[in-house]
Amino acid sequence: MKTIKNFVSLFVLLIMISSALNSCKDDEECAYVVCEDSLERITDFENDSLGTTSDWQGIASSGIAIVSRNGSNVLQALDGSGASFVFTETIFPSNLIAAGCELQYEVEYFGGTNNPVGAANSIIIYQGTSINTATVLASFVLNTTSLVISSDPPKQIIVPIELATSTALPSNSFGQWVLSGANTTTPAADAVLFNNLIQNTSGLGFYLDSGGNPAEQWWYDNFTFKKCCSFDTSK
Repeated sequence: MKTIKNFVSLFVLLIMISSALNSCKDDEECAYVVCEDSLERITDFENDSLGTTSDWQGIASSGIAIVSRNGSNVLQALDGSGASFVFTETIFPSNLIAAGCELQYEVEYFGGTNNPVGAANSIIIYQGTSINTATVLASFVLNTTSLVISSDPPKQIIVPIELATSTALPSNSFGQWVLSGANTTTPAADAVLFNNLIQNTSGLGFYLDSGGNPAEQWWYDNFTFKKCCSFDTSK
C-alpha cells in the first residue's frame, strides 16, 4: 500500500509541475521559457573536395577555396583589390528564424601589413541579386571585446537569430546586428526591415576587407544552428 501511495503522490506532483509549466505560456509572471538545446551542423566542409568552393562565391576576392588547415577542411577567402566579399545563396535557408535561434561558426584571420590586428567582420545577410548590390543588408558587427585577432587560433562566434523589437535590432555579448543602405530610417522602420530580411534572405556572406592593404586572409569552419535557446520573455 505504501508503494501505491508513493506512486500516486509522484503522479500528482508531476501533474502539478506540468500544469505550472503550461501556465507560463500566458502568465506574465513566468519570465523565462525553457527548452532543450540542440545543434544542427550546416557545414564543416569535411565532405567537400579540396580546391573546390562548395557553392561559395567571391566578389573582388583573390581566391576562394576549400583548403586543409589545422587538420580539417575549411573555407579560405582571400581579399583582393576593391570591396571584397565571400558569400553563398544555396547553403543556408532563406528563413533563418525557422532554422534556429543562434548561428555559430569558427573563424581565423590574418591581417597582413598595415591592416588592423583586430577585425569586427562577421556575418552579412541580404536581399537582392548579389551581396554587393543588395537592396536590404544587415551585418553582425563584433564588439571590441570579441574582435577576430590576426594570427590567433580559430575563434567561435555566436550570432543571435532573433526578430528585432520595435526599437532595437538583436544583439548579444559578441556584437550587434546593424542595417546598412539607403533604406534605413527610424528604429521602428529598421526593425520591420530587419524582421523581413532575416525571414527572407537571398544569401549570407562576409566582408573580407579590414584595412587598406588587400592582404587579408580568412578561414571559416563549423557553421551550426542552435535549434532552441532559453530566453527571457520579459524583455
